[in-house]
Amino acid sequence: MNINLTTPSSGRANRPLLSLSVRKKVIKLKIKKQKRKIMQAQTEYEKIILEKLKQLPSSYWKEVIDFIEFLKLKIEKNETLFLSEKSLAKEWLLPEEDEAWKDL
Repeated sequence: MNINLTTPSSGRANRPLLSLSVRKKVIKLKIKKQKRKIMQAQTEYEKIILEKLKQLPSSYWKEVIDFIEFLKLKIEKNETLFLSEKSLAKEWLLPEEDEAWKDL
């Protein structure tokens, strides 16, 4: 039995497929590149936020801090809801629960 280890021809000469280890390395490099882009974007956002903060009169800084705290609470609330829904799902899927709520 002869196994073809080349890519299908698409007008170019057949090329050998990359080994698994080489493909893993390529994927790792792509992930690193994406992480680097994300870090650069975060750094840019940090710069923009600091620039905007510097443009505000200091009397508004407390409001900015309050808003940041509000956003943090919002994130925590969403995470808590997600986790509780996940744990309660086990209970909700029990036949006893279906029976208890069937008349509503």
